[in-house]
Amino acid sequence: GGGGGGGLPPGRLGLPLLGETLQLVSAYKTEQPEPFVDERVRGGHRVFTTHLFGEATVFSADPEVNRQVLLGEGRLFESSYPTSISTLLGRRSLLLMRGALHRRMHALLSSTIASPTVIRHSLLPDIDRLIRRTLDSWEEEDEEDHPAPSSGTARRVLLQDQAKKITFELTVKQLMSVEPGEWTEGLRREYLRLIEGFFSIPIPFSFTTYGRALQARTKVAEAVRSVVRERKREMGIRKSSDESSTGSSSR
Repeated sequence: GGGGGGGLPPGRLGLPLLGETLQLVSAYKTEQPEPFVDERVRGGHRVFTTHLFGEATVFSADPEVNRQVLLGEGRLFESSYPTSISTLLGRRSLLLMRGALHRRMHALLSSTIASPTVIRHSLLPDIDRLIRRTLDSWEEEDEEDHPAPSSGTARRVLLQDQAKKITFELTVKQLMSVEPGEWTEGLRREYLRLIEGFFSIPIPFSFTTYGRALQARTKVAEAVRSVVRERKREMGIRKSSDESSTGSSSR
């Protein structure tokens, strides 16, 4: 292939429309997706142009370039996502917000989730409790699988998967005050389907990975909205109860 036009770094644009999306998706589905980048860096270009998800894309494997991009965010550079990924994230996603609105939302989340008080009294106790709960579940499952004295057969635990599960449960607990259970596990399954769509060919048919990701996004959004509606209903009931109590006591 040839280099990109318009002052873009050297690279290959691949097939018409598809570009090199198939190569990236194939690499992503292996245990080591790095070869997609390594193969192109070996040509002597640590910054190269490719074509992914319908758009020209610049990859950087140069630490100094990456540092300059991060330092220049909002001034010299503006982060963006391919249209297919932006659609999955949703136009109100924090990742897609820009300027003052992004700073305001980031500050709001930091003050409510990442404040020292929340970390000390809520986040750390939840982390400890969820890790202990997960470890206990391994022991219970092992006893169910091997009720007789152990014969030396150990159950395999995939730590990365378990760590992702704990992280998801912690996030749901912190953001929505929902304890782990059947509801959160169902939500996590839909979330995983959504994530799979980020690195897939963006064909929005129901039988494709991307189409299933779009359906999962709808289910995740509705699940979150249902929690918000229930919280509002509970707050309304509580407010009415408080007003009734105040009115009774003032008579």
